[in-house]
Amino acid sequence: MATDLIRIIGVGNPLMGDDGVGIKVIELLHQQELPKSVELIDGGCGGLKLLPLLSGCRKLIIVDAADFSAPPGRVRTVTNADLHLLPPAAKQSGHDISLPELLQTAQKLQQLSPLLLYLVQVKSCRPNTNLTAEINLTPTILVEAITANLRR
Repeated sequence: MATDLIRIIGVGNPLMGDDGVGIKVIELLHQQELPKSVELIDGGCGGLKLLPLLSGCRKLIIVDAADFSAPPGRVRTVTNADLHLLPPAAKQSGHDISLPELLQTAQKLQQLSPLLLYLVQVKSCRPNTNLTAEINLTPTILVEAITANLRR
């Protein structure tokens, strides 16, 4: 049974350059005044440990880095209805199961809340604690988009 809870999960590794974009969004959201119904989660490198967090909420928002052959910094949004369009696996990912695979599995198990997934096209996921210049403003843009979504 879903509650009024809105769960926002940032996924990624902040030690691997642009892969840390999801975690950066969570850090910035912690600085915002958000409704009490919003739960912010640093999902780390993701994987199966996230499965229990994908259900039981009114809305699930996830931010992760991806490579979908777009210009760096481009954001792709995906909903439950679009999950079948995601490639089955992003094997370049450091996750034990790719996020698309995890979400598709949760959907098949009927354990996926209404989803808004923000995928950010990366430039570099090499060891670095900073986002590349092309991605640097994307977390702020996503925070604005997410907070606007929460106001609706």
